[in-house]
Amino acid sequence: MPAKFASQFEAKGDTLRTAVGADYKAKTKAGLSATASLAYTNEVPKDRTIAMATNDSGAIVWTNLNEFETTKVVEAGAEITLKGGGAAEALLGANASKTGIQITYGYQLAFFVPPAGSDQKIRLLGFAQGIIGAKEV
Repeated sequence: MPAKFASQFEAKGDTLRTAVGADYKAKTKAGLSATASLAYTNEVPKDRTIAMATNDSGAIVWTNLNEFETTKVVEAGAEITLKGGGAAEALLGANASKTGIQITYGYQLAFFVPPAGSDQKIRLLGFAQGIIGAKEV
């Protein structure tokens, strides 16, 4: 979400922020070897948002988000290894790369949007996350 809208969202109780937010990403980057780089990007797939009005003129909004975690080798002879196997390894068809790996995480998010004129903030009601793709880059 662009920073200009961040103040419209309630941070208290938002477990998505602590699970995969900026602090989590900073720790992940800090633990990375100097032989690799790590970058995050995201996209909102088109036509993937559904909204339903509530009795108080607010809305419940469901949307999807794809996040791309790209790890690239930055030193000749280095290798990126997936830890623990799992879905990323199965989708990639390997457990390592000498160039880089991009893992795609799919998120399903549900929000409560308060009625216009309310002093309430938008609240995350819940989310689901899973690996939906992996490829060598």
